[in-house]
Amino acid sequence: MSVKKRIKDFVSEINIPINAFEKSINASNGYVNSITKSIGIDKLERIIEIYPNLDLEWLLTGKGMMLRSSKTDISSLDNEPMLSTINPGQAIPLISTESVPGFVNSEQNHHGIIVKETYVIPEFNEQGAKYLVRVNGSDMHPKFSNGDLLACKPIGNPTFFQWGRVYVLNTNQGTLIKFLYQDEHDKDVLWCRSENEKNYPPFHIHRKNIYNIAIVVGVLRME
Repeated sequence: MSVKKRIKDFVSEINIPINAFEKSINASNGYVNSITKSIGIDKLERIIEIYPNLDLEWLLTGKGMMLRSSKTDISSLDNEPMLSTINPGQAIPLISTESVPGFVNSEQNHHGIIVKETYVIPEFNEQGAKYLVRVNGSDMHPKFSNGDLLACKPIGNPTFFQWGRVYVLNTNQGTLIKFLYQDEHDKDVLWCRSENEKNYPPFHIHRKNIYNIAIVVGVLRME
């Protein structure tokens, strides 16, 4: 098995797009596929820095296990205090709103997805978040501010909604970030509401015009 194949296996294991991995190590799109026999020292150092749970010997030679063991040999610690091991979790891609349609149902279809950055936030992993999107505008203020990053969990073709929760919708009107409520008279119609209803009145949308949907499970805000 080649280094290129092992990198692809690792990227698949941590469940991020190839171009997100390439961006995270400061490589251009297509870098992984261009690898022949070895990796440049600068890229190797970057991989070790960004993905400390990847076993270097496995990457270079194929020997051993892909991921480093979290177990510690306590006999080598002597009288040093024991430190807890932190699991960094999987990298979550920050994508453009135009790329939201690429995350279909609960699985990613990585074709055409534009990854801006990747973030490792274990709490978001625990909530099932698969991608982040950036808030653009004031329609959800003050709940969400312009520039906030929303952690999104795709939910496929839902038959059950948590009314009053915030969802990211891929619709015939583009990508929307809204509170969702059931219409009182038609179960196939949903009401989309903004936090800032004074400037952004509520409107309804038919289920058939919602192509995929994700529930917001967390927010990352910079003060």
